[in-house]
Amino acid sequence: MASDDLDSAANRAFDEALDRMGADVCVWSVDMAIDGIAADLGADAAGEARVRVLLRERFGLAVDPADRAG
Repeated sequence: MASDDLDSAANRAFDEALDRMGADVCVWSVDMAIDGIAADLGADAAGEARVRVLLRERFGLAVDPADRAG
């Protein structure tokens, strides 16, 4: 999957996950959702890392330096 397509798919999936969580979003649930989205969409380790960085930054969470290196 091309980078732009991966980013778009990840953002859509993240929006859907946040919508399902409703108004009372738990940071731990968000973190688990991000890991799940990365596993579902990333075709390889670098793709998974890219999705985790994208979504964690979007939500204001810390990013693992190992993911940033990927």
